[in-house]
Amino acid sequence: IFNYPTSERFTVQYYDPVEGSKEATYFLYRNSDYSRSRGVELSLRKRRGRYLSGSLNYTYSIATGRSSDPNAQRELYIGGATGEVELQEGYLWWNRPHSLSTTFDYRVESPRGPRLFGLPLPGHWGINGNYSLSSGRAYTKEDLTGRPISEDYAHNGPLEQNLNLKLQKWVLWGNYRLEFTLQGWNVFDWNQPRSVDPVTGK
Repeated sequence: IFNYPTSERFTVQYYDPVEGSKEATYFLYRNSDYSRSRGVELSLRKRRGRYLSGSLNYTYSIATGRSSDPNAQRELYIGGATGEVELQEGYLWWNRPHSLSTTFDYRVESPRGPRLFGLPLPGHWGINGNYSLSSGRAYTKEDLTGRPISEDYAHNGPLEQNLNLKLQKWVLWGNYRLEFTLQGWNVFDWNQPRSVDPVTGK
């Protein structure tokens, strides 16, 4: 990812009639930084058969760069440091190595459905859903005093998962199709963390 924004420090010298030669420091934002995302994706897809279709995707990726924050150099200077931000790459705040997602769709288009344990299922209905599982938010581990004890964003919080489902039933009425839908988001009410404690990782 090129042209990533970063702040750069500039120092200029000027002459003050009262105090003589002085220096002034200011910052400019420039599109001169970069980051990298690299990994592998595995995908398995089932084409629609008589009733079922679906897909399964797994991605492993690493996101690194010089800095997650374009203000890093500015904050370093304000904090009293006189050096530059590290030139080596480190993990970025959006780094989530593992991601798994799956979708499925089971649909009975005919008036009569298949048999299950010898009993006929009704026709004209369908159910589909999607499930996702991914690494948690990236964070920097800290001790009880708030001092970083790991690389920036080298750890990830608890896994995050979600399941959405939709159930449909339709009735043919002449040239019309009446459809009834029941839809649920995050049907198991799994927690979606908004932040991670850098000491406990929870």
